[in-house]
Amino acid sequence: MKKKTNKLCIALMVVGLFILISVNGVLAKEAKKAAAKAPSLQEKAKMAGMEVVDYNYVKKMVGNGVGDFQKVVIVDARPARLYVKGHIPTAVNLEQMKFKKSYPSFAALNIPKNTELIFGIGKDCPLSYKDAMALKKFGYTNMKLYIKPAIWISTDYMEIGTKGAQKLFTKKAVFVDVRPTGDFSKGTIPGAVNISSDTLAKAGDSLPVDKAQPLVAFGAGAGDTAPHMAADQLKKMGYKKVFAYVPGYSAWETPAAN
Repeated sequence: MKKKTNKLCIALMVVGLFILISVNGVLAKEAKKAAAKAPSLQEKAKMAGMEVVDYNYVKKMVGNGVGDFQKVVIVDARPARLYVKGHIPTAVNLEQMKFKKSYPSFAALNIPKNTELIFGIGKDCPLSYKDAMALKKFGYTNMKLYIKPAIWISTDYMEIGTKGAQKLFTKKAVFVDVRPTGDFSKGTIPGAVNISSDTLAKAGDSLPVDKAQPLVAFGAGAGDTAPHMAADQLKKMGYKKVFAYVPGYSAWETPAAN
């Protein structure tokens, strides 16, 4: 009797396992079908009346790195912790996952509702689309999605603020002071080298041999185009991790040593 019961239990377990595998297989197929039917971000953008743009278009809009909120604003929907590490020059952060908390700061910029807004960093990311749709509800009308490669953060230089620059300072990044020699001699970020943006190509031994070494170009402060010109040139010279520290020397505070 005991043996028969054990055999029955085993048989039931086998049948149950077979049913479970079959159900999971059916569910997986249905999930694939649903995913195949779901519109892509580009299709969603088209349905919402938003143009999809690429890296070359955004590069043109970035220009000299000094933004004009009356003409175009690049919106970064990523979490603040990623934005701080580096973002497209001139971009403002509007965290999608904390939209309600982030929007008041965005609204305080007083950006005209018909200004061109570009969302994304060149990745097929739903956060950018959600940001755009959320702002549409607030009356913004001129929106584009940058969700086509190349991805900016792996292709071009990035802009950072003081917090991001301090982080790189502690990681031994090389800081490049592009101010005139007279200003440099009066004070600079500790360890910085002084090279003007128009002489970078001839800098020679002043720049690291290792192209993977992070470089941070900085000038006097906000509104200075020189750090952007220098960062752009350094990227063209083959350096992989290049940043423009926009607040510049006037905003710098050397982080305390650990």
